[in-house]
Amino acid sequence: MVDADEIPIINHAMLTATTLGHEAQTAEWQQAFSAGRPAHSWLLAGPEGVGKSTWLYERLRCLLAGASVGPDHPVARRMQQGSHADVR
Repeated sequence: MVDADEIPIINHAMLTATTLGHEAQTAEWQQAFSAGRPAHSWLLAGPEGVGKSTWLYERLRCLLAGASVGPDHPVARRMQQGSHADVR
């Protein structure tokens, strides 16, 4: 039997406010959007648990809000509640 204190608490990527690492990918993303030439799709690849989904939701919050936002921003709150109309 596993002790409850040994079970890691894992938040869904949509609930995580910031991504650790991925600076190069973030810079490439920002450069593409700043130049007005974002790709029509982005391939996120890597081993499980490195933060692909967390990075994606952070970028999505930035796109929907028009800037980097904190967890108390209305866009972030709607995404966390699963009620943002543009996020499926």
